[in-house]
This record gives sequence, structure tokens and C-alpha cells, in this order.
Amino acid sequence: MTIKSIEKAILHHQNLYDKGKPEISDKQFDILVANLQRRSPGSPVLDQLGKPLRTEKIRHHTSMLSLQKFYVVANVETWGKKTGETLFAIQPKYDGVALSLRYEKGKLVHAATRGDGEEGDDVTRRALLCPDIPKRIKERRSVEIRGELIMQSTVFEDMFEGEFANARNAVAGNLMRRSGRTDVIKACSFFAYDLLVKKMFDFDTRMKALGDLKFMPTHTAFVVSTAIGEKLNTFSESFREFDYAMDGLVIKVCSYKIQEAVGYTAHHPRWACALKFRGETARTTILDVTWQVSRNGTLTPVAELDPVDLDGVTISRATLHHLGRFKMFAPRKGDIVMLARRGGVIPHIEAIETGKGKKIKVPKVCPSCEGSLRVEKDFLKCCEPECDSALIRKLRHWANTTGMDCWGPEVIQALYDAGDLTHPDDFYELGHTDIERLDGFGMDSSTALIEEMEKTREMPLDTFITALGIPLIGKTIAKRIAKAIPDIESFGFVDMDVAGVGQSRINALRDWIIDQGDLLERLLDVVDVIPIVRPDIEGPLAGKNFVFTGRLSDMERSEAQHLVCKYGGDVAGGVTKTTNYLVVGDLAKDGQLTKRNKAEKYGVTIISETEFASMLAEAMTENE
Repeated sequence: MTIKSIEKAILHHQNLYDKGKPEISDKQFDILVANLQRRSPGSPVLDQLGKPLRTEKIRHHTSMLSLQKFYVVANVETWGKKTGETLFAIQPKYDGVALSLRYEKGKLVHAATRGDGEEGDDVTRRALLCPDIPKRIKERRSVEIRGELIMQSTVFEDMFEGEFANARNAVAGNLMRRSGRTDVIKACSFFAYDLLVKKMFDFDTRMKALGDLKFMPTHTAFVVSTAIGEKLNTFSESFREFDYAMDGLVIKVCSYKIQEAVGYTAHHPRWACALKFRGETARTTILDVTWQVSRNGTLTPVAELDPVDLDGVTISRATLHHLGRFKMFAPRKGDIVMLARRGGVIPHIEAIETGKGKKIKVPKVCPSCEGSLRVEKDFLKCCEPECDSALIRKLRHWANTTGMDCWGPEVIQALYDAGDLTHPDDFYELGHTDIERLDGFGMDSSTALIEEMEKTREMPLDTFITALGIPLIGKTIAKRIAKAIPDIESFGFVDMDVAGVGQSRINALRDWIIDQGDLLERLLDVVDVIPIVRPDIEGPLAGKNFVFTGRLSDMERSEAQHLVCKYGGDVAGGVTKTTNYLVVGDLAKDGQLTKRNKAEKYGVTIISETEFASMLAEAMTENE
């Protein structure tokens, strides 16, 4: 790329980021900036970063600058020596939305996003929907609280997965739109990471003051300069276990005098930096895009790639997620893509360098059944309810969920092609002859398949609900619904009284029943659904909600959770106002304080592993 094209790309992506619509990852943007700094250190674009690109409603009293970024611990150690400081603070770098909260005489006067660092969007009314952001504080001075608005990973998975690409997109998109959903912001947490007042003081005192003002301070570890490298390696692992998305660590000088002495550049403070988590990337070429049909009829674009090694794995395909993302990238054959493995597992397209190849078009008909298509927001959907691919995926989902492990994709496809298997209830009408007339299937095969199918004629209510494949209703939500209703006959009357099941999921369930009521009735003719019976259990665990954090020394966490449920309690992944106990494992690491901080905020009882074992023993004794 030429210097001019690099400058143009930086300004383009900075503008999109300021608008909350980034096209590339932070790391890819950092690479662009580093490239420009190396090739043209005097470029005027470098001076523009962090300055206004467009007019905003709120101007920050103190600039919200970017941080200098490092990817190697040794570079952070070198930076630390240059500051002359002997004590540093280390905080997680959450991947959320940075906010500045301005309080005058104890009253919140505005909440603003970072924006371009000088000016940000006014999001005061929507920010107040977050339970961690108070309208008033006990402080008469003018103060500014800076922090990150973020959603717990488990909350996102339970309530919003499938509706948004990830937790950050859910938060940013709904915070900065007047028509955004209030339930998303209400489900967020706000972690305060700094306090700004007219007469500043050292960083450790500022963090303590945040707690005194009833904010939830970002977890902060203080380390001496000689141990900074060792602690960064330790915290890089322990912080990753937090129930929030993060992409690195922030390191800050503690002394305010030294902060003032080392000062700022036009782009970042010299007294703070970020250590970004390294994720291996690779470049390859797009050969084409194919469209897969999900069991709910949504078409997913999948990039077919020239095979490339990424982190020891050969990658030849990567999802583009949905129509909206496909249009944003507008891929062409021969385009160069930058790949990364999210979480070390899923190949993700971080950026595309558009070339002059043949433009890849959106299909006009369903690639499976050739039926018509419709667009719903960012999604492309098949209008044909009997679409081949969707029906086959529903059959495979039913078999996988109910435990029909022998029913692999080949036998399901063969029976579908033969016209003997179209809907899940058809499994229970199959006989030996239907299977044995398939190529390669004899008496032994048909016997094994039918015996396994017969075992699923009776199944728990939560398994049945999960197997239906209702949009937005996964295993966790299905279990919550099953616990809330007495039997399957009450399935159509689920309402918002079910804890942890949002309105969008309730609507999806009701819509499915209207559309698929005939299938539900047919299934109930061939399957016995067993309701979840909550026995009359007494004892200290009965009716209580538990959350665990940290490793347990005497048992696996899954075993402890099972025992809680066995003796009448419930288990959740994150702390909420309805949590009764937070159990801290004896092997919990120093960095695992996020759940503890939230428990203290909500007045949740925090108990040790030993105390939990005592409660468990009492429950077992009372229910012998």
C-alpha cells in the first residue's frame, strides 16, 4: 500500500469506529497506524488521530486519548523503566464501550462515549438504564468517572446470542440509538477505571474513592517495577477467566506527580499503555462464497478460501455471518483476507483488501430448494417452510439433542432423499424395511438405529424443548422454561415470569407455536414428555441461587453445581440481584474478583468452599 492509501484507510476506519460501526479489529487498525508511523512519521494523519473528525454533542473536559499498545511483555518493561515509576497498576482492558460520566454537585449531568477522544456522543438517558450507573452520588465536587460499559459473556449467551454478533455490538448498537433496546443496556455492567477531579491524587487513592462512591471499580492489581513482567504474564492468564470479553491489559503509573511529569503525546498519555493479547493471524485469498441454509431457514455466507495454516490448523472456510456483514465487506473473487482464530478456535475474517476480481453476488433464490428469499434486517431467509437444507438440519438437530447418536448425517440424508423422513415425528414411524432398503444398511444396522430411536420415546421436558430447535431457545433457556412450567400442556403459556428469559425469546417461542403447532401435536402423539419434578427438599440449599467462582479443591465445579440442583437449589453463571450465595473456590486466583465485586455491590452472601461443603453436608443429612 502507498502512504497515501494507508492514510486514507486510517481516516476511513477511525471515522467508522467513532460512529460505533468498525469494519476491522483494533489490532488491524493498530497495524495500519504502526505502518504509517514507520514509513511516514511526520504524516499529518498521525496528528489527526484523537482529534475531532466530526461535530459531537459533548466535549470532554479532559481528552479521552488512546493508549500506546504493545504486544510483547519485554516492551512494556522497557516502557516502565522510561517512566521512572516504581509502582504500577494493572487492569483488564475490557472490550466494551468507554464512557465518561460527569457529575456536578452530586448529580449526573451527562454521560458521553469516547468518540474521537475530544468529543463523544451524548448517551446520558440510555446510560442511566444500566443499574451500575447512579443518577446521584455523595460528592459535592465536580468529578468525572471514566469506565467501561460491558455485558457479561454468560448474560449475552443466555439472553441475546443469535440476535447480535457479539456482546460489544449489542451494547454499542443499542446505547447509541434512540430506538435501541432498553433490555440490552439494563443487562450491562459498568466498571469504573478512573476518577478525575480538579485536585488530582495518586491512582490507588482514586480507585478506593470510586468504591466509596458506590461504583464498581475495575479490578486493579498493584505491582512494583521489578515484578511487572512476571505479573503481566500471570494476569494475562487469570484475567482471561473473567466472565467478560477483554483484549488485553492496561498498565498505569500510580504516582500523579510522575503522570504529570511524563505528560502526553498528541495520541496517548506517556504514563499508561496497553498490552494487547496476541492472536495469530494469516492472509489468504477468497475463492468464492457459498450460502448455507440453517434449520431456521437463514442463509449464512461462507467464504471458500485458498487453504492456509493458522495457529497449526489448515483453514479453508470462514463464515461471513450474515447478509449485513457480506454487504459490508462486498467480497470479490481473489480478494485478500486477514484471518484470526477467535478464542483460538473459530476462524474469523478480520478484514478484506478489495481487489479487481469478479464481484460475488447475493443469491436470488434459495440454493437448496430454489424458493424465494426475503430480507429481515441483516439476515437473508428462505420463504419456503419445506426447504430441503433447513428440514435436514432440523432432523439432525433433533437426533443430536435427544441422544440418537447412531443417526449420523448420511443415514438422515438417505432417508430424506427416499421420502421416508421429513419431520422429527417421522423418526418414530420408521420400520426395519425403510432402513434396510438403503444401500449399505442391513438387519444389524436397522436394529441398532431403531433401538436407539425407541429409547427417545420418553424424554425430559427440557430436552424436548431444546430438540424443537426454536430460534433463540437453546439448552440453558429450555431448562429455565421447563423448570417454570408444570408440564408440556403449559408450554404455550410461558410468560415473562420465567427468570432469565427475555421478551425476544418469549416472542420467538410464541411465534414458533403458531407456525409449528401441527408438528408439536404430532410429536406429542409419539413421544412422552416427562416434566421436571422438583421434589420436596428441605435444607440450606433449597430454593437458593448459587454462583461459583474460581477452582474448587475438593470437586469439579460441574459436580458442585449438580449437587446444588439435586438438593433443591439453582445455579447461574453470573451474579445478579437474585443471587443468594457466591461460592469462592479454595484455588481461586487473585485476579478472579469480578464476581466478588458484583456480589458485594448487590449484598450477596459470599462463602468459602469450606462453608459451602458444610451447607452441602447439612442438606444431604436432612434429605437422607
